[in-house]
Amino acid sequence: MVQCGESLHEHVVEAGEMLVADRSAVLHMRLGGAVGFVLYDRDRCRAAAGLVSLASPGGGHERLPLRVNQCAALLLHRLVAEGSEPERIEIFALGPGLQSGRFSVNSEFGEGAPARVLLAYEPSGRGPARNAVFEVASGRMVLEGVPGD
Repeated sequence: MVQCGESLHEHVVEAGEMLVADRSAVLHMRLGGAVGFVLYDRDRCRAAAGLVSLASPGGGHERLPLRVNQCAALLLHRLVAEGSEPERIEIFALGPGLQSGRFSVNSEFGEGAPARVLLAYEPSGRGPARNAVFEVASGRMVLEGVPGD
């Protein structure tokens, strides 16, 4: 778990990393070439975050939807293992292909879980890499470098 007492702790989520963070964390994700998730339990003030690289070994993208779904499901499992109720969890999903429904965790926990997708952001065009910043204490997601989107 990422934590640092009473002061805020800045953490950059790297591609392939999955973590659980407490209210002291501010999570940064660079979305250029990646799909990012933050699953948030507002009641417990905990977040699970992960970043899935769009690049795959051998250059093929056929397994990307599976990797994205696995990341979301693993993050959900981590929060539930720490006492969160699946129906209370909010999802922030960021990256290509999300609006077309390429990720789902409902098969893991049944219909209605998690509670809701608060943000499914799919960048358009080939602008500069987007950055996302999530403040666990407030549950606030900020997207940076989103010109014209």
